[in-house]
Amino acid sequence: MNLFIVFILISSAVGQNQSNGNFSFDAPLIGEQNLPLVATLDFSKIDTELKSYISNTVYRVIGEKVNIDTQQEIDKRIKEALPQITDDVTENIRSDLRESASFTASLTTSIVPADTIRFDKVWLNTGNGYDKNTGVFTAPRDGRYHLSATVMSSGKQGTVHCALKKNNITHLHIFGGENFSAGTVNCVLALQKGDQVKIVWTSGQGVYGGHWSVFSGYFIGG
Repeated sequence: MNLFIVFILISSAVGQNQSNGNFSFDAPLIGEQNLPLVATLDFSKIDTELKSYISNTVYRVIGEKVNIDTQQEIDKRIKEALPQITDDVTENIRSDLRESASFTASLTTSIVPADTIRFDKVWLNTGNGYDKNTGVFTAPRDGRYHLSATVMSSGKQGTVHCALKKNNITHLHIFGGENFSAGTVNCVLALQKGDQVKIVWTSGQGVYGGHWSVFSGYFIGG
C-alpha cells in the first residue's frame, strides 16, 4: 500500500467548484515516488453537519441555562415563601387541634339526676366541645366520633337506667345493676357540626360518683 504525504495547500488549489451550494477543491499530492497526484476534497456535507453541530450545541447550552435559571428561581421562591408556608401549616395544625375534639369527664358526687348527667370533673377537653355545666358534648366539626360512657348504680339494692342521646333522640341504653354494678356503652357516631350528645338518666336509683361514672369521646375522622 502506498503511503502518501498529503500537503493540502488551499492557496495553491488547482480547482474549486461551487454549484448548488456544494463546495470542493482539488489539492496537489506528492507520493513516495515523487509522482504528482491530485485529490479532490468534498466539503458539501461539512456545512450541514457543522450547522447541525453548532445548532445542537447552542440548544444544549441554552437549555442548561434555562434549567439552571428555572431551578434557581424555584429555590429562590421556595426560600421566600418558606416562612409563610410554615405559618400556614402551623395554623392548619392548630385549627385541626381546635376542631378535633377529645374529652373525658367524670362524676364527682353521687346524684339522682333529673335528666342529663352533668359529669363535672373535666380531665380533658380539647376543642372545648364538652360543657360541664350542661353535661352536653357539641361536635365542632363534621365527622365520625368515638363516644363512651360508664354509669355505676349508687346502691346495693338499686339499679340505674340511662341512655345516650344524640340531639335528644335515644340511640343506646346503659344499665347499671344492683350492688354498685356499672354499665358501659361504646359506639361510633357520625355527627355533623353542632350535633349534641349527652348521657341522660331515665329511671332507677342514683348514679354513683367518686369518678366511677365517666363520659368521654374523641374525633376519629371525616
